[in-house]
Amino acid sequence: MAVFVLVHGASHGGWCWERVVPLLEARGHRVYAPDLPGMGDDKTPHEQLTSETWTSFLVNLVRSAAEPVVLVGHSRGGVQISNVAEVVPQLVRKLVYLSGFVPLDGSDNMSLAMQFCGPDLMQAAAQMQETQEWTVDLARQVFYNTTEEAWVVRAGGLLGPEPMAAMLSPNGLSEDRFGTVSKVYIECLEDRAIPVASQRRMQEHAVFERVWQLPTDHSPFYSAAELLADTLCEAAGGQE
Repeated sequence: MAVFVLVHGASHGGWCWERVVPLLEARGHRVYAPDLPGMGDDKTPHEQLTSETWTSFLVNLVRSAAEPVVLVGHSRGGVQISNVAEVVPQLVRKLVYLSGFVPLDGSDNMSLAMQFCGPDLMQAAAQMQETQEWTVDLARQVFYNTTEEAWVVRAGGLLGPEPMAAMLSPNGLSEDRFGTVSKVYIECLEDRAIPVASQRRMQEHAVFERVWQLPTDHSPFYSAAELLADTLCEAAGGQE
């Protein structure tokens, strides 16, 4: 049995894991899929948020678990799991990057986005800055291009704006803390938000024990939940 902490990406909330959580729990694992502060149903004002806010929130959650956890970071969530590993490496059993950002020491989320996000996502982000709203069509184009329509519609109604202040906080990572934690990567081969070429470039930022490939869009938690759950179990160490 493993303890999973599933960390959502930009504009999402813990809701995005709703198909995966019961599949992992049915295999005997314990699963946390929180809303980060200011995201999902959490009403923390965005102007109060920094990347450190999210790190502190997750560190407290990890400390409350009964054993070292498997931290799964989707997309921008890869930054958050990296920062948690820097603070409490002894409490992290494994880092799993799901089409996730792999930061470098001193980098910030904005610089990572500018380097590694695809043109569809950058265009969507610019539109979001003007309207502060996602549309179903935009969500389908960027995040859910291999997802069944019913789930695209659901996600399109739940996506929210991304707090810009948190995008500018630098990440402080070290080899003797973050660098000591076991890491694996799950690529999404049909990803339009973070193209697979960018995913592979970011893998050069750290040492990964293994890499999986999923034939999905950016959001396998909706488009291939069973496959993702199977892969997460294997990534955690094959425990069923």
